[in-house]
Amino acid sequence: KASNPDSLTGNIDSPALMLAGMSLENYLKAIILHRHREQSLSGVPAGFMIHDLVNLALSAKVTFSPEQIATAKALTQYITWRGRYVAALDNHFRDHIPVALDISLVGGARITKGGAHLNATIPLARNLIEYVVGEVKLRIYDNKESDKWWVFG
Repeated sequence: KASNPDSLTGNIDSPALMLAGMSLENYLKAIILHRHREQSLSGVPAGFMIHDLVNLALSAKVTFSPEQIATAKALTQYITWRGRYVAALDNHFRDHIPVALDISLVGGARITKGGAHLNATIPLARNLIEYVVGEVKLRIYDNKESDKWWVFG
């Protein structure tokens, strides 16, 4: 247990999922800035200053599957509070109330729908990161002109 000073078996899933969510946030924001590169020189695009991964994906025009949406919704909670605090702060108190999704329940005990249960896990987060990294490569790095979008002046 983490309370035992001789033990190193603390639960690191929450901080790991928070960092996974933050990396997804950064990748999606990179796509958004690339899409609006002319505007990004003078300021950030509308809707950019959020942590909601589903809305960022919509702004980036990245399509998520239902499973990826559920994972993104859960990872958004880890970004905003679950990765750092034992309870939600400010307007995130509603995150404590279980929210039924098509394939899972986020914010409370897991439930089963259609024979499978889902909550944010390291493998699901890894799969979503791999998908979004692929989108970044396609949208930013496969275009020769895009190699120069970040050069100012």
